[in-house]
Amino acid sequence: MAVCIQCDSEALKGSDYCAVCEEREFKKIRGWLYIPALGLIATIIVNLISINFTLRFLMENFALIGSGQKGDPLFRAGGVCRHVCLCAVCQQPLFS
Repeated sequence: MAVCIQCDSEALKGSDYCAVCEEREFKKIRGWLYIPALGLIATIIVNLISINFTLRFLMENFALIGSGQKGDPLFRAGGVCRHVCLCAVCQQPLFS
């Protein structure tokens, strides 16, 4: 039988480790797996900073939010263009 390369116990079939050492080895993050882990941590930190800036901006400008312009200035309630759109060739209004 094979022997565990860490603790000299009997190794599992097809493995270099015993059951205890194999479970311990697979719980560790090694090598290139640190890069995605660091990316996740950086993403969480950046999102928290972004939420902080957004909430601070909303708190400082809360009084101004309701006094802004209502709706899209280019369209009426019916969806027709309010401004005079002219034809590029004859300079006649496209909408009446």
